[in-house]
Amino acid sequence: MTPDALFTILESEQHNFALWRGELYLELHNGTYTSQAAMKRLCRACEFQLRDAEWLLCVATAGNQGEDLLIRSLKKLDGAWKKVLLNQFHDVLPGSSIEMIYPEATKLYYEALEAAQTVFKDCVTQVLGTGLSSQLVAFNTLQWPRHDVINTAAKGSSVTNYALVSVPAFGCNTLDPATPTNPVFLERVQGNFVLSNGLVRAIISSTGQLTSLTAADDVDRDVFVTGDGKQLTGNRILLYDDQPLYWDAWDVMDYHLETETCLNDTTVSTPVVVKEENALRCSVSWGCSVGKTSTLVQEISLSADSPYVSFQTFVNWGENRKLLKVGFDTSIKTTYATYDCQFGSLTRPTVTNTSWDSARYEVCGHKYADLSESDWGVTVLNDSKYGWSGRNSTLTLTLLKSPKAPDAHCDMGQHSFAYAVMPHSGPLYSSDIVQRSYEFNNPLKIEEIGASLSTPISRSWGSVEGAGVVLHAIKPAEDASGDIVLRVYEARGTRSSAVLRLKLPVKAVKECNGMEETGKVVRFTEEDDGISFPVKLSAFDIRAFRLFF
Repeated sequence: MTPDALFTILESEQHNFALWRGELYLELHNGTYTSQAAMKRLCRACEFQLRDAEWLLCVATAGNQGEDLLIRSLKKLDGAWKKVLLNQFHDVLPGSSIEMIYPEATKLYYEALEAAQTVFKDCVTQVLGTGLSSQLVAFNTLQWPRHDVINTAAKGSSVTNYALVSVPAFGCNTLDPATPTNPVFLERVQGNFVLSNGLVRAIISSTGQLTSLTAADDVDRDVFVTGDGKQLTGNRILLYDDQPLYWDAWDVMDYHLETETCLNDTTVSTPVVVKEENALRCSVSWGCSVGKTSTLVQEISLSADSPYVSFQTFVNWGENRKLLKVGFDTSIKTTYATYDCQFGSLTRPTVTNTSWDSARYEVCGHKYADLSESDWGVTVLNDSKYGWSGRNSTLTLTLLKSPKAPDAHCDMGQHSFAYAVMPHSGPLYSSDIVQRSYEFNNPLKIEEIGASLSTPISRSWGSVEGAGVVLHAIKPAEDASGDIVLRVYEARGTRSSAVLRLKLPVKAVKECNGMEETGKVVRFTEEDDGISFPVKLSAFDIRAFRLFF
């Protein structure tokens, strides 16, 4: 029987097959969410930077303008993506390869990053031109207008020079400092440190723990104080024994939870001190010993007009079969936690009513995880981690693991990573958590250009009007035709609609599949400087469109 014949028969019988809806959760190998932290960090960085390079290449070569740039850049991006995808192959990204693999994998990641950065800079020149005078320009590669505090000091400089800049959606703007609507304030109250900015207020103890977190529009509900006044804490630095039965790098066993030690409950080697205090950014820093040979130094900060508190963390890691986590014991009463995934989110139980529930003690998530009641909650964002645990009202993010096989030196040395915590009023699906998770992982890009004019540069090449629809990818068609492929997804888990607006000379729009093969014609509206067309998506739907010029 030929394969075609077999699948024809199976297709005719599909109505009789059992159907599984939801996650097929593997109760094994949950250590692979954390082992080889550099692989996870570099993978996520490549995914975002290659995405950004594709977007600006579309702007620079729409309608086949700059054809040489298009062909040259597509070749670089194709090679870069193949290197990233090779590293996503078993066992590199999971962190379960032998030691000799990782220097080569690291090299491939950095080559991919270099290609993405080269393409982006080439496109900046194509789009904005060159000239005698020099200007700093901020690029926003996301669909939301941004109002962010950035450091304009030279890279590697020990001096900071903060500015608050506004950049339109899918656009760029000269660094023209703005006045914050919600400046930051730092207070010292009874040995604690209070960070607030009119959007969020946090209290930090002398040991670096969060003892209070409230949103400005919901001050009566504190993430770390229960309704009856019980005090809880967040940013608890936790150390566990990690001795799997069989596979060091692959697994985390449930009995590790019995060995929890909090490293910053009562005392730390370096108590909290103020590091920065100004209207744009306030920060404190502290540090502690970790295990026998390791150390942790952390900077906790709040920026003007930002709804979340950030934790930039530096660890010198030298432990033997240990797990390092950060925990947030919250006052949220819920039976489910929500975890970000590639194009949407997953909910998993926080209770242990069944053996299946109990097996989810270490689960996978991407940019964020959330605990929510019906009309409020708290979210933890991160820039490079994938291992989470949600139990009752506690959310835990796994930071580092130190297996000794198959790589005896796995993750030994210096690490730098960031996470953030953000309260929100209303349910998760009506909050801006998805937007904030994208922004946390994809800061504004600052480019120095040789401008032909001294006048400010402010441009936008597109926008998305409507909640729930995320325009994740804007990329050149693989056939180098000059066509552009858009890929959108529904992020809230419900029916959503939006209008995609593109300021490009589009002549036709068609639906397409993952192979970029076209289908139905999409009607669009011509506008003065481009086109717009509506998109309607069902829950977690993924759709693609091909634009012709």
